[in-house]
Amino acid sequence: METKLSPMPEAAMYGVLASKAREMGSPLGLAYPALLAAASASVSDHLKYEIRSSIYCALLGAVHAGKTETKKRSVQTIGLTSEEIINKTPSSDRGLIKLINGKKRTDLGTNFLLNLDEMRAMLEKININSSTLVDVLDELWSSNCAGGADKKDEFEATAHLSVLGNVKCASPEEFAEIFTQATSKGLFDRFIFGIGEGFEWKPVTLKPIQRPVGLFCAKPDELNFEAFLERSLAWARAGDDRGRLREYAHRVAHVSSAVSGEPLSMSSLDAALRFMEWQEQIRAIYKASEARNDDAQLTEAFLLAMEQCRSRSVEWVKLRDLARKRHWYEKYGAPACQRVVVALAGQKIVEFKKVALPNGGTESWWVRPAEEE
Repeated sequence: METKLSPMPEAAMYGVLASKAREMGSPLGLAYPALLAAASASVSDHLKYEIRSSIYCALLGAVHAGKTETKKRSVQTIGLTSEEIINKTPSSDRGLIKLINGKKRTDLGTNFLLNLDEMRAMLEKININSSTLVDVLDELWSSNCAGGADKKDEFEATAHLSVLGNVKCASPEEFAEIFTQATSKGLFDRFIFGIGEGFEWKPVTLKPIQRPVGLFCAKPDELNFEAFLERSLAWARAGDDRGRLREYAHRVAHVSSAVSGEPLSMSSLDAALRFMEWQEQIRAIYKASEARNDDAQLTEAFLLAMEQCRSRSVEWVKLRDLARKRHWYEKYGAPACQRVVVALAGQKIVEFKKVALPNGGTESWWVRPAEEE
């Protein structure tokens, strides 16, 4: 059944970043994730508790959804400088390392935000066979060092990398075309996602957060860290496959506390867990594709479309209308669409019929989900 995404709850936000998200004039579901990613580029790791602060965030939505304006406002609110931002799109592992090594080192160390208006271009590079860009991004999410070697030489970069980018994506089907099998092997679950409706542009006055000299750091605390870990572990065990979400909850709690000038706390963890529950909702709808070729991708997309038809009690739908709306003809071709329908009908997953036009024109194909046994 198709699931409707709930708005991000207020309880999922914490501290100064919660207040700043409300001031940005963007849907909170876009504003708060964007602020977390931008802020993470200005926060050092929590050395005492070994919590890393890097956050990768993709803002999802169709055109005019407010992604670009939200991203711009979040960077302005955190007060990131040009020395901390990489605005160019890497096309390879070497390209990313070159961009990092080309930045001037400052007293802010090696904290950088990869800030992309069209992150889809980077993801499409990752989807190219044999691309190792995804491996470098995976490494930099987990550590400050990444690199590789080829026949010519070795290459390496040292950086604390965060990522904030826009992904034009009007539907779960389109999302699966972008986050494909190449990204699903590790990069997909290293991202948090922002999504929201109802953006209307209007001028806003943004007051940047007052930053310390250097980076935001964890404040001294009297936290019972064992109880902190037990609470997040109990939360992880209460759901399915929450290991990565639990790790992200620790990062979100640390970043939101540090920017607020507060020590890590149970309160910031509780808000982070509510945020990750909302992320769980997004991941249940916007799923990375596991398909390895065009036929497999089209089959995934077609099954999702049939699931949506069933949830809306739609009877027969014209295949041509379905394919045109989702741009399947342009991407896969009409013969592939018909081939997938025939294959799924053979498995009794869908039913189809051919209807001749009254004027003797080309017959049209109609499809519907098969009756559930």
